[in-house]
Amino acid sequence: VKTELDRFYKLLTGSSTSFESISKSAFTQARSKLKPEAFQELAQLQLSYFQEHAPYKKTWEGKRVIAIDGSLLSLTYSEELATHFGLNKNQYEVRMVGARCSLAYDVCNELVIDASIAERNSCEKELAVGHLRSLNPETDILVFNRGYPALWLMSLLASKGFKFCFRLSTAWKDGVELANSDKDDIDWTSVRNSKRELGKLKDYNLPRKLSGLRLVTIVLSTGEKEILATNLTDRTLFPIEKLKELYHLRWGVEEKYKTFKQVSNIEYFTGRTVHAIQQDFYARIFMANMG
Repeated sequence: VKTELDRFYKLLTGSSTSFESISKSAFTQARSKLKPEAFQELAQLQLSYFQEHAPYKKTWEGKRVIAIDGSLLSLTYSEELATHFGLNKNQYEVRMVGARCSLAYDVCNELVIDASIAERNSCEKELAVGHLRSLNPETDILVFNRGYPALWLMSLLASKGFKFCFRLSTAWKDGVELANSDKDDIDWTSVRNSKRELGKLKDYNLPRKLSGLRLVTIVLSTGEKEILATNLTDRTLFPIEKLKELYHLRWGVEEKYKTFKQVSNIEYFTGRTVHAIQQDFYARIFMANMG
């Protein structure tokens, strides 16, 4: 970054010779005073400007589709980063510093609505809850992959008025039974009695039973079946093909992560402190929405 600044000032001043615009020490000290929250505030101003001035906004059935998903990021080793974010092992048993990030992504307009970076062992579902403050139950439909379904999370979203669509994993007995039956669309009441579920339900003061749901079987071109759980219960407005279309839109967030990692090189952080990591992360989010 220091080298790029020198090149920038050389170009700006029209100098024919290279020179040092700022010392490394001065640059480091100045950077330490820049809060990561500054980029978060800029990103919110950016989104507000879009909402107020964009001549055309894309929606699905009149709603904004928000795909929420997380990913792991590799960080350069330093004791500070290892202590803050935590260590994990790769396939070769090499210990590496890693962080977990989460995005709430408007797939129709290709905008990151909210983003967070946290410790490696953070819970993706809890990070998803953190995005809700930036979302609107009146305008948004939330879509999740099979790593997110949980009775407590569905109940929490329903209590806040959000419409949602989850893909169920094979760990959900009701979903497996539906996939193996001759039915493809049923009304559903979710009851989960695991200790983890009961603890979360208690933490959020939520009921042990959640009704008003649908289970739907989606058959892919390969013949594979996916089971979706949703509270979009109006079968006239949201037949199976519409729900298939809705869940397919979630792929946009996967493509966004691919862009972050392969094009924006988000894992090439320019510092080895927590402060620097957070600066780089939120700056990249801001830049991504400029495209």
